[in-house]
Amino acid sequence: MIGYFGINAYTGSRGINARKDLDAQIAELTADLAVAKAEREVWQRRVALLKSESLDPDLLDERARSLLNFVDRRDIVMIVKSR
Repeated sequence: MIGYFGINAYTGSRGINARKDLDAQIAELTADLAVAKAEREVWQRRVALLKSESLDPDLLDERARSLLNFVDRRDIVMIVKSR
């Protein structure tokens, strides 16, 4: 009977080995959480730059057109040959 309880204390679902596995899982999830928090901060900073009180609409329009290669039909487009 003592052997049975001894083995379960070591290998059971709440035993010493299970505690080591839980500690390893906690460490892994804590690292994942830190990465997720860092990524969230990056995205929050990027979104804050898009708020209307801190962004010039003309600059946004100019940058969007540049990145998407779009022009307005009222724009004058000058094509310059590269050397």
